[in-house]
Amino acid sequence: MTSWRSITLILLVMGVLLTACTSDKPNEASVPAQDEIQDSGQTITVIQQNSTNKINDNAEPASKEKYQIQTRLSDFQLISDTTGIAWGSTRNELRLYLTQDNGKIWKNISPSTSVQFLTNPQYGKDIFFIDSLTGWVVRNSQGSAETVVLRTVDGGANWKLASLPQQAKSSAIFFISKNVGWIITEDDQNSLNMHKALYRTKDGGVNWEKIMDNSANIEIRGSSPSPTIGSLMGMVFTDNQHGYVTSLILGEPHLHITNDGGVTWNENKNFSNLDKYQDCEQFTSSAPVFFGEGAKEGWISVGCTRKAQTKFNAYYTPDSGNTWKFFSFPIGWQSGENQLLSPTFLNSKEGWALQSGKVFHTTSQGVKWEELPESSVLMQTMKKYPEVVKFQFYSSKVGWLLVQNNDLKRSLLLQTQDGGIRWHVL
Repeated sequence: MTSWRSITLILLVMGVLLTACTSDKPNEASVPAQDEIQDSGQTITVIQQNSTNKINDNAEPASKEKYQIQTRLSDFQLISDTTGIAWGSTRNELRLYLTQDNGKIWKNISPSTSVQFLTNPQYGKDIFFIDSLTGWVVRNSQGSAETVVLRTVDGGANWKLASLPQQAKSSAIFFISKNVGWIITEDDQNSLNMHKALYRTKDGGVNWEKIMDNSANIEIRGSSPSPTIGSLMGMVFTDNQHGYVTSLILGEPHLHITNDGGVTWNENKNFSNLDKYQDCEQFTSSAPVFFGEGAKEGWISVGCTRKAQTKFNAYYTPDSGNTWKFFSFPIGWQSGENQLLSPTFLNSKEGWALQSGKVFHTTSQGVKWEELPESSVLMQTMKKYPEVVKFQFYSSKVGWLLVQNNDLKRSLLLQTQDGGIRWHVL
């Protein structure tokens, strides 16, 4: 009897031990599926939105969850010294994030996943924000689906939709206020004589009016559409009336200006003097950028490519685009993945250039450049992520840099707070 009791006790103990060894093993169904490498993002602290699609301002710190975003960031834009947005897409869903504290905490401000994006939006082309609350995103037409403009006025807690009258692709978007903005569309970006249309809104994107259309040389209200041929490079307005568009026509940079809100346009013949360039095989041009009060001072970068190398110079205007002065930058020719990376300028004097992992700084309108001390973080990061997606400064101290590795299908966002000397991953 005693032996049976001993055997029973031994079996009971063995059962307990087996249970203890297996009790911590998760159910197979509860193990989250591992995303493929192309969906990987960087680790950021995100505040989720509640079920009413509004940011929960009263959330306790415990509700903030740090996790690796499953999105490869494709672009960003600085809105202030401390505020910026960054985004990418996963499974055709736009993932949009906002930070207001230099990347310590991010808010997920993405629109509904029911709005599908076949391509990643680019800032100034199909996404634009006035401030941390007010922004617009264009979802270009897809098959039978129309081109729609999403808008938010509450920092992404809610998004509303409007549609453009025709199916076309946005080539540029710009707003000068929460109410007034423009969108240029092109219906065939592979054609020399592209059909372009310019839309304007005066109510924040609720309604859009077509004010220019160069189809078959027919204008809606204007007599000089901008421009009838060529590839659009960028658009900017400095007030309700004055706007600027850069384009490449037959491979050469051109500038068109409007003084009546986009109804009529004329080419500025004082802009690009190709005699300044020797033996260029092709050109690239940036969107116009204007600085300061009154937005009289501005610049446009122009890249000259020959023998698989590109060198950037610039044109500056002190008088709202009436006259332009050419500046030759004494920095080297670029090749490889970052061949078309233009310098970036904060104002008419101060700018930065990034070449081969080294940051150069100018305070003399690009006449002289100083190589900044080497950042070990930047150098090591660019060995793994060699391609620069975007390089932007908001102030003399604060700048962001987005780099990527196409083979690994990953990207990484970095920040400097001392003018480009030291960098850290956000």
